[in-house]
Amino acid sequence: MAPCLTDEGAGACEAGLADLQHKLAQIDRLILDLQTRRGATLDRIESFESTLSYRSNEREDPGHDTPDHPIISDRLSGWK
Repeated sequence: MAPCLTDEGAGACEAGLADLQHKLAQIDRLILDLQTRRGATLDRIESFESTLSYRSNEREDPGHDTPDHPIISDRLSGWK
C-alpha cells in the first residue's frame, strides 16, 4: 500500500483504491462526529456562560429585577 501513497511509487494501485476509499469514508465519519461534538460543546459553553453571568449579576445586586434575562423575560412578556 505504501508505494501507492508516495510520488516515488510505481503508479496507481488498483488494490489500494478500495482501501483509500474506505479510509476516506472513515475520516468523513470522524469529521462529522467531531463537528457534532463540537456543536454540543459550544452549546454547553453558551449555557454555562449564560447561567454564570446571571448568577454573577445576582450576587452584585441581589435585589434588582432582571427582565432582560431570557428565562425571566420570557415569563414576564405575557404580563401587562
